Amino acid sequence: MSPEVTELIEKLNTPSAPERSVLDRIRRSRRQADDKVPEWKECLEFARGNHYAYVNSRNKLVNQATKESYDGRGKPKWRVRQSRNLIFAILDGKISAATQRVPGYEVVPTTADAEDIAGAKIAEKIALAGYENWSIRRVTESAVYYALTTGEAFAFPFWDQNVGPFVEAEGSTIGIGDCRVRVYGAPEVSWEPGCQFADSPYYVIEHARPIDAVEKEEGFLGAKLTPDAELDWKGDKSEPSRMVLVTEYLERPCPDYPQGRWLTLANGKMIFPKSEYPLKDLDGQAVDAPCIHRLSYMIDPSSDRDQGLVKQLIEPMRTFNDALNKVSEWKNVALSPQILAPVGSLDSRTRPSDEPGSVVYYNPIVGHEPKWRPVPPIPSELFSLADRMERMMGFIASENQVPSQVESGKAIQVLLERDQLAWQNFITKLAEWHSRIMRDLLMLVQRHYTEPRIVQYRGRTGWEAINDFLGADIRGQTDVRVAPGSLEPRTRQSIEQRVMNFAQLGWVSPEAAMSAINSGTGEKLVESYELDIARANLVISKLRAGTFLQEPMRPVFPGEEAMDPETGMPLAEVPGWMPRQGVDNVAVHKAVFSDWFKTDEWDSLDPQIKEASLLYFSALQDIEAREAQRAQQLQAEQAMAQGMNNAAKPDVGTPQSSLPALPS
Repeated sequence: MSPEVTELIEKLNTPSAPERSVLDRIRRSRRQADDKVPEWKECLEFARGNHYAYVNSRNKLVNQATKESYDGRGKPKWRVRQSRNLIFAILDGKISAATQRVPGYEVVPTTADAEDIAGAKIAEKIALAGYENWSIRRVTESAVYYALTTGEAFAFPFWDQNVGPFVEAEGSTIGIGDCRVRVYGAPEVSWEPGCQFADSPYYVIEHARPIDAVEKEEGFLGAKLTPDAELDWKGDKSEPSRMVLVTEYLERPCPDYPQGRWLTLANGKMIFPKSEYPLKDLDGQAVDAPCIHRLSYMIDPSSDRDQGLVKQLIEPMRTFNDALNKVSEWKNVALSPQILAPVGSLDSRTRPSDEPGSVVYYNPIVGHEPKWRPVPPIPSELFSLADRMERMMGFIASENQVPSQVESGKAIQVLLERDQLAWQNFITKLAEWHSRIMRDLLMLVQRHYTEPRIVQYRGRTGWEAINDFLGADIRGQTDVRVAPGSLEPRTRQSIEQRVMNFAQLGWVSPEAAMSAINSGTGEKLVESYELDIARANLVISKLRAGTFLQEPMRPVFPGEEAMDPETGMPLAEVPGWMPRQGVDNVAVHKAVFSDWFKTDEWDSLDPQIKEASLLYFSALQDIEAREAQRAQQLQAEQAMAQGMNNAAKPDVGTPQSSLPALPS
């Protein structure tokens, strides 16, 4: 190691005044988080099925014995301690519902400029490709699991230089790199006590990592690391001697540090060079916003930390297990075959056994003979208690079962809608979480995708490719939005019902309906409607910005009627922003423009823009009138053809009514 590197390590490992303040902040934030760690551990243990863990009076997580032991420290021999993990089924259902569908990423262009609009479309394609390439579904599963169990999950989008393929650069081998997202649970992340998460000036991430992986990472300063990580809260079975506790201190931009700070420590010393705050805009400037994104289940305004679902299910789960364990204990005692026999009545030569056909000899005593002990009835209250706890857990988790006495379809619908509304709150948070993560990932793409790449994405006609893609092609279009409706789970039955409703109303063709039912998805049914909405809003944005004047001319579509208003002669070209007959849905475009005309924004536009928008609306009305005229003419031709067919039929005369038979 060179003297320069040794001097740098010693300088970094010698805390200066600011570094001491950093250590104070880390200790202060971790002290608050450590107070809740036993509670979070208990929730995680219950999710795994260990229902005999509890937090004692010393705020320590301990476990009741579930097995007997030779030294008498285990459970009593007659005690039953079994677990029926209903929490697992609840978590499994909710995680599946939250990750069933791919988020509907929509990138809104910042301006009406054609290049910015194209950049937004490229960003949408990159987002769809990144959902698979960056394992966003796996990230979402982990985040939802942590949010339900510990109340909070945290996602950290970052650029990983260790992703291959690897190339030679400046005498060393480096990876081409790609975006990645780490997920942390509540025990791993802390911030300034007394501050809400979004307002904290810094964040602390404390997590266990293998020593080998840390030492091989690019930029490691070479300090010798010793294992000091505790892995019990995750249930990790890795060898403790290989894990080190790494602390990352992320300080947002402030007057003292305009670019913020990112410090990485282990064993009480810095192990990587000091760097800037990782969240940067497209110009490389640090952004004063959280670089890690929190997903919570239930907000707790009176606390810095939010609450999870599993915490509310612990006590009903304990009571449920206790009731059924009492049933097992009753079975072990009351259903054990035992004989009531007067003293001395059983012959010493034989005793009762389970051998078929065996003979038991006994000595009659005053006319009495041995008999089986009566079995007392099992207490029905135990089953009632277990059923009550199971229903209570479903009520807490908003997964109520329809009571057997409820038969009204309207009442059942009310119950189902109540559960859906309770789950909708979390789905809305999840949609916002998805949009924030993808926004940061697209910013990383724009900054780091410097070499040409080929990105595949799922298009309307299959797998398509963007050749020679560079991050700069996004042109700063990273305003990502995810509609909560795009994440709501749908059953195959509900999709089929939706498709049939559209088909019966004539909104879709029979071929489209059959395709949707066969594929089990109904997204394609409204795709044309959504494209018309997007097209109408695109025209409005061009009108609002005044760029419609620079729009090139376009050729007339086949079947489109375009006349010169002055000469009445057909035109070969029309302005590119005008409506397209036979392509654009006139009713949808009229509705969008009608709503725009009602806003204060339209009233304040320049007269030239108003005139252009009214011209567009007038063109829509002309197209509508021509289509109505054409439909009316077609109907008249069909009626005429039907009349001619009726007239061409032979006259068979008017049928006579039957007469009664004459008498002979």
